[in-house]
Amino acid sequence: MSAPLSPEQQALWLLAQDFASLAPLADDPVNRMVACEAIYDKKPHAQSIMTAIQENVASFETPSLPPISPLTASSVSEPTLPSEVTFVPIAQQLSASEAPQSRATAAPLPEWKELAAVSTLAELAQMMNSFDACVLKKTAMHTVFSDGNPEAKIMVIGEAPGADEDRQGRPFVGSSGKLMDNFFATIGLSREKNLYITNVIPWRPPGNRPPTPFEIAQCLPLLHHHIRLIAPKLIIMMGGTAVKALMGPASKIADLRGVWTDLSIPTLERPVPAMPLYHPAYLLRSPGNKAKVWQDLQKIKETVAIL
Repeated sequence: MSAPLSPEQQALWLLAQDFASLAPLADDPVNRMVACEAIYDKKPHAQSIMTAIQENVASFETPSLPPISPLTASSVSEPTLPSEVTFVPIAQQLSASEAPQSRATAAPLPEWKELAAVSTLAELAQMMNSFDACVLKKTAMHTVFSDGNPEAKIMVIGEAPGADEDRQGRPFVGSSGKLMDNFFATIGLSREKNLYITNVIPWRPPGNRPPTPFEIAQCLPLLHHHIRLIAPKLIIMMGGTAVKALMGPASKIADLRGVWTDLSIPTLERPVPAMPLYHPAYLLRSPGNKAKVWQDLQKIKETVAIL
C-alpha cells in the first residue's frame, strides 16, 4: 500500500491534474514548467510532473490518493514524491461517458447575459470586484482594473499586475511601466491623454508567475467586455501572454510584431486592428530588442496619424 502523501505532495498532485486537464489549451510545455517552478520553486518536482504530463496527455488519477487536508505553514515540509505513486490515464479506467468533467470547463465563468447588462466601466469594475471564481483574487491585494483615458482611441493590454501594480492598484506603474511610458512618449502617446491601459488578468499571480491558460480563460470574457465598452480604434498587445489570450494559443509575438491584424471580439460589430509589442519587462531583461520596438512604434505612429 502506498505511503500517505504529505499536504504539499497532495498540492503537487492536484497541480499535475490541473495541468493535465489544461493540456489541450496550452501547447507550450515550457510555459507550464515555468508556472510550476514559480509556484513551488522545486525544479525536481516540476520536472517529474511535466514528465508525467508529457507521457499522459489525458487527466490523471491514483487509486490511493488520500483525503486532502488544508495546507498550513507548520504542515509544509520538504516535499518528496513517493516512488509508489504512478500517473494512470483516466481513459484506461473509465469510458468517455464516465470520464469526469475537466476543471477548465467546470469552473464558473461570468455569464454572457450578466455581462450584457453591464453598460459602464464602473459597473464592470464592480463585477470584477465581486468575481470570486478566480483563485488569483484571493492572494492579490487589489483588483487592478485600468488606467489612462477612457475616451482614448488606443487600448493597451498587458499580461497581469506585478508587485508594484498590485500594491498601487494601477497597471504598468513599476520599472517596466516607466519604460513603457517612455517609449510611448517618443511617438506622442501617454496614459494621461490618448492611451487606455488594462491587463488580461486583473489580479497578480503569486510570485509573478505566468497566468495559467485556465486563469486566462476565466478572465477573458471580462476582458472582451472591457474592450466592447472602450470601443478602441487600435489595440496594442504588450507581450506574448496578451497575444496568445486574444489571438489564440498558437500565436507568437515574433511572427505578428510590426503588422496590424484584425482582432475579432465576440459581439463587437467589426474587428479592431491590433499589433503586439514586446513587453517592457522582457526589454529590461533583453535590451537588445529595443530597436525592434522602436521600429514597431514608428508603424503605430503612422497609423495613429490617420485615425
